[in-house]
Amino acid sequence: MRDQLGASIEESAPRRSLRIGLGLLWAVDALLQMQPGMFHPAFYGNLPSNLMPSILQDLRETSPSWITWAVRTAQWFFIHWPVAVNLGIILLQLVLAFLLSLRVPPRWRNIGLVVSVLWGLTIWVFGEALAGVGSWGATFYAGFPGSAFLYACAGGFLLLPAEKWHEQTLTTLITRTTAGFLWLSGILQLLPVNGQWDRGAQLDVFANSGFQSQPGILSAPVMTYSIWSSAHPVASNTLLGLTLLGAGCAVWFWRTAVWLRVGVYVWLFLAWWFGMDFGYLFSGLSTDPNTPPILFAMLWAVRPRSRTTSKLEVASRVSHTSATG
Repeated sequence: MRDQLGASIEESAPRRSLRIGLGLLWAVDALLQMQPGMFHPAFYGNLPSNLMPSILQDLRETSPSWITWAVRTAQWFFIHWPVAVNLGIILLQLVLAFLLSLRVPPRWRNIGLVVSVLWGLTIWVFGEALAGVGSWGATFYAGFPGSAFLYACAGGFLLLPAEKWHEQTLTTLITRTTAGFLWLSGILQLLPVNGQWDRGAQLDVFANSGFQSQPGILSAPVMTYSIWSSAHPVASNTLLGLTLLGAGCAVWFWRTAVWLRVGVYVWLFLAWWFGMDFGYLFSGLSTDPNTPPILFAMLWAVRPRSRTTSKLEVASRVSHTSATG
């Protein structure tokens, strides 16, 4: 790693952790894109009834006209050249995984980060229809604001000067930004105008997850909660909203206590399971694992390190400064 003057800078542990985590997620996305169903024009052309209508179809119908145009444009390419387009996506995501996860020259790594940001935003617009951003009815438990957008944010953080990571400026920024996002999600969850207080809204999230193709041991708890939430939508939505607000508070005080961090990790896993069915990984139609894994990667990267690790990084930094001063 080099600073703007060309001097070598040892990459900090938080930055390295987030970079590798983002690279591994691009690798997972590439593997998911290799599923047989992805090579059929019906995947994006007809929006398979067992998954896509409740996600992309609804977003397309409730989004501004330019978003509808973007999604239909992407569908047109997939309908006419499904194999070529899909192979291109697989190759691009494998290259991103290679550049971000493995040891490569810093210049190539930075190119990979720039492409990662641009590709993430492209998926967010053309493949996720902004994942509900700007539309009423958006909820964190259905994937708001979209994993591709968070991929782009993570890449943007990694493109910032490496020395800022040593000063913990960016680790603080990431925790504060994530906390603010969770608070915003909690407020949206509780706003009456967002439509999450009725039986149908609760069923849209949890029943859809429970009915996906998956082992019974995973679907049974989700269906049980779906039945309870549809019978008690006010209590369920209150719980969901307050949990988001509480998670935001825990992230704000991220470095204070280990039990706060463990609680957030457990909550992310449960939200990923009950609300998103692990990104529909068992459906054969999933293109990414949804938002919790990238949030986990970001929060795991900025977790407090042991004093020994911190001292070693500081010593390395001081040694470098002395050698180049």
